[in-house]
Amino acid sequence: MATTTEQSRYAVARWDTEPNGPDIWTRLSWFATYEAADAALDRWADRYPNAWVDIIDINTDELAAG
Repeated sequence: MATTTEQSRYAVARWDTEPNGPDIWTRLSWFATYEAADAALDRWADRYPNAWVDIIDINTDELAAG
């Protein structure tokens, strides 16, 4: 279950590339634990089949280690 951003450590995010701008992670949903984010990952990946969807650490905006 998604949590508020204040309680969150992880996010399921989509990698977005901009032709004239920076490449960024667009956060789709926030989670308190890696396990909760991992449980939701397939659902988000199915929603964006042509995108890179993964779990990031919201403190660093880097891929999270599970």
